[in-house]
Amino acid sequence: MVLLFPICGSLAKMMMTCTQILKRHTDVRVGILTEILQGIRVIKLNAWEDSFIEKVGQVREDEMNVTKSLAIYKAINTFFLLSLPVFVSITTFTVYTATGNIVQANVVFPAIALFATLRFPLAFLPMIIAGVAKMNVARTRITKFLIADEIEDELANDRNRPDGAMVGINNGTFYWVSEMEESKDLEVQESGKEKKRGRGKGKRKRVSKADEGGMESRDRIMPVADGSKQRIESSDFGKVDIDSVEDIQDSIVSKFEPTNRTQHGFELRALNVQIQPGELFAVVGAVGSGKSSFLAALIGDMTCADGDVYVNGSVAYAAQQAWILNGTLKDNVVFGKDFNQERYDQTIESCALRRDLEILSGGDQVEIGERGINLSGGQKQRISVARAVYNDADIVLLDDPLSAVDAHVGKHMFEKAIVQQMAGKTRVLVTNQLHVLPHCDRVCVFKNNTIAELGVSVVWVGYESVLRMGRVCVYKNNTITELSVSCGVVWVG
Repeated sequence: MVLLFPICGSLAKMMMTCTQILKRHTDVRVGILTEILQGIRVIKLNAWEDSFIEKVGQVREDEMNVTKSLAIYKAINTFFLLSLPVFVSITTFTVYTATGNIVQANVVFPAIALFATLRFPLAFLPMIIAGVAKMNVARTRITKFLIADEIEDELANDRNRPDGAMVGINNGTFYWVSEMEESKDLEVQESGKEKKRGRGKGKRKRVSKADEGGMESRDRIMPVADGSKQRIESSDFGKVDIDSVEDIQDSIVSKFEPTNRTQHGFELRALNVQIQPGELFAVVGAVGSGKSSFLAALIGDMTCADGDVYVNGSVAYAAQQAWILNGTLKDNVVFGKDFNQERYDQTIESCALRRDLEILSGGDQVEIGERGINLSGGQKQRISVARAVYNDADIVLLDDPLSAVDAHVGKHMFEKAIVQQMAGKTRVLVTNQLHVLPHCDRVCVFKNNTIAELGVSVVWVGYESVLRMGRVCVYKNNTITELSVSCGVVWVG
């Protein structure tokens, strides 16, 4: 019995390995199927069905091969455990008679009854082993999430908030965090061979180090001869002396750790802005200038390196890429809030969804697929804005909500929803639609990841005139500032 348990332990490890591989294959297959379902229209239009069927079939075949191996290991493990009482009985009586003892009824039957009692617990042991293997795999998969850093509350106290300001930033610097690869150890390789440590004198070796932290991604290979003294230097890793190949792994590997594990991506710098209650605050700028990141900084998605962020009140946020719940259209608009029929009807009307409810077979009870698969881009955007409008929050952040809808629909949404229904709310509107600027209280211009200009009012000379003149004027401190519209609202002076 004792000898069989190590065998079962080895089988359990094999089952755990197979389960890990199986989960990876399953993730790949589910990802491909999700991609197919989301892009089924494009696949049908381009007749790509056979290619995707082959791709899914290959992944499924790999998954089934691992499943077969896992089933074999489970069967062997179950066989050993269920047959254990029989083997124990045979072995016990064989040894008992071989030692000169006489087999009698008063010895045999109690022993058989004792061994039979092992059948019931041993019958559950295979399931327990399989369950433990799955538990370890699941624990490993969610460990990264469980040990992740908590989102810190970076909002400043009310005492740091200027009088009357509803939301804003004081001397703020924000950045997106870029993930870095784990630190890699030095590897010693013999020329032309893999990871082999040399022993003989005069043999020529190579030292390989995987670069990190802004260094080249390819390995650096440098020749090292036994008995010679070499120095490896790096601005990120420091320097270390090598007397021989033999002492590399013991004395050097631990020293090759990056001096700075944090790598910053896109960064917003020197932000100073205060938005007053009830203000319609427009944010404009070129593509990639930091408009959407500005909203991300306000809601806490970007890491705050310096300065204060303050938000005084509840917040509703409509992203540039509309997020749609897998449910009914009504559920997407109400989104768990207490239902108010009057506000709901007003929201549907102001967001130009009334016509859509008439066209859709189920009205506002129509089931919307995952990520709005059965809706157009404009419909998804209008539902996203309607959710923010119905939420009735104190502060509303809108990330370019008018770009995905037709011009006349965008005009209707801006006038009815943003200006009229949300009147009195603090609204931050990111937009590239210049014709809405005259209705905004202030205009903020982003350029090169910072606020280039902040105007208190806008002089509007007509949309056609702006296109002809190539500029729109913003007043600040009684001076006129010009914005070029030739390349998408870029600050020029």
